[in-house]
Amino acid sequence: MNVRTWWRDREHLPPVVRLNEFIEQVLLASSDRNIVIFIDEIDSILSLNFSSDDFFAMLRGCYNKRAENPE
Repeated sequence: MNVRTWWRDREHLPPVVRLNEFIEQVLLASSDRNIVIFIDEIDSILSLNFSSDDFFAMLRGCYNKRAENPE
């Protein structure tokens, strides 16, 4: 799979939605192990060109989905 192509094919989606789909459709589908997301320089996220609230809500959503879908 070409990750760059996958990412470009979904340019019409907001970045946070695209990241969420990538985690669900690519990372989780390609691994039978737990996935851990580390974020360094968290303050730099505040200056990016999308809602940081949406980004952190997506991360919280990933965490909450574990109860429904432990995979």
